[in-house]
Amino acid sequence: MGELAIAVFFGRQRGDGAAAEKAERILGEVERMAKPDGAPLLGTFGWADASVIAALGYLTFRLGEGWRARFPNTAAWFDRMDERPSAVATRPRM
Repeated sequence: MGELAIAVFFGRQRGDGAAAEKAERILGEVERMAKPDGAPLLGTFGWADASVIAALGYLTFRLGEGWRARFPNTAAWFDRMDERPSAVATRPRM
């Protein structure tokens, strides 16, 4: 999803919406799986969750928070998961 965020960013500049459509489909799938209480996507916390947390953080950094209104379960899930000690400890320092 990180590479996809870059493709969306540059695609917007070129007027190409293919990457944005793919990002919407991926976010839609995460939305279907995400629980607002922050429960892991697949039942136990693992690489899937860590990857999605990192990707959503990067997506937000590159493209802003516009995705949150369209994917409220994902936004709530991300807010809870992004406060895990492992997520906090590995955030990029600006």
